[in-house]
Amino acid sequence: MSKIKREKTSKEELSLKESFAELKRAVSDRIYSLSVKLHRKGKDRKKTMNTTKRNELVFCFAFLAVPVCQMLIFYFGVNFNSILLAFQGYDSVEHSFYFKGFENIKKVAVFLVTDTSMHMAAKNSMLMYLSGLLIGMPLNLIFAYFIYKKIPFEGFFRVVLFLPAMVSSVVLAFVYKYAVEDFIPFLAEKLFHITDMKALTQVPQTAFWVVIFYGLWTGFGAALILYAGAMHRVPQSVIEYGQLEGISFFKEFTRVILPMIFPTITTFLVVGIAGIFTNYGALYIFYGAGARTDMWTLGYYWFTRVVDSKGAIQSYASYPEASAAGLIFTFIAAPITLLVKHLLEKYGPEAEY
Repeated sequence: MSKIKREKTSKEELSLKESFAELKRAVSDRIYSLSVKLHRKGKDRKKTMNTTKRNELVFCFAFLAVPVCQMLIFYFGVNFNSILLAFQGYDSVEHSFYFKGFENIKKVAVFLVTDTSMHMAAKNSMLMYLSGLLIGMPLNLIFAYFIYKKIPFEGFFRVVLFLPAMVSSVVLAFVYKYAVEDFIPFLAEKLFHITDMKALTQVPQTAFWVVIFYGLWTGFGAALILYAGAMHRVPQSVIEYGQLEGISFFKEFTRVILPMIFPTITTFLVVGIAGIFTNYGALYIFYGAGARTDMWTLGYYWFTRVVDSKGAIQSYASYPEASAAGLIFTFIAAPITLLVKHLLEKYGPEAEY
């Protein structure tokens, strides 16, 4: 009996060992199959990620291709060509440009010193800049603050004041020109019985101010959006602290809001300096190339040297002189811009709360 029991026990042990061996093989096979699957999934995931990254890169390059090409062609290319033109002359017989050295630079420098039309243009350009600084900027800041504080009918004022930034410049010019040339004389006749009132663009005393206020009006919406956006970025904790101190709206505006958004104001002031040397668009809208000389700006002065009163190119010979003027204005504007930026950053106001 004991022998039979030992044989039975050995058989059970053997079968148990075989079961463990089979289980071990099954687990090993399962682990191996899982590792293979995971490896394949990792490869597929990596391949998918690589494909996704590649597609993202292709999309980014395609999205940036147009503005980059535009910048290279119309900014770097055109400006580089303008620099080259400043040192060239035009042969009207051969219809080609040739190297002329610094003669154009010297000629433009003489214009800057001796030409009375140039002096008038410089004065008018400065008047345009100062009008934007002393009239346009305060109004923009005040209305932006009203919108920021959400006064009654804030939505209505937002739409009306932002309108110039949303409407086509052609439509704005048409509406404004109709108002100053037809509608205002019509009102003067109906309300005040003034029958001989001329269009404001034709009256010497008002013509240039009509152009100035057109520039202020058309630029009002964009500046208002930027100022209001800057005010909304002011930390609410700063405003609440000032309110706990019992400050008035006026003190909040002058001692908290303005110092906090002064970097945005600095940007407008600095960028506006470039407009002193390039502003001519508003004059061209109302008068084409035929504005009176006492209304010219620096940009319009050189525009009329290239284009005649009918808007046609006078001569390619005037291109090098205009390019030389642009180069000189750049060397004048650049240090002024940097100096103004430095002074504003150094001596600008600081918030008191």
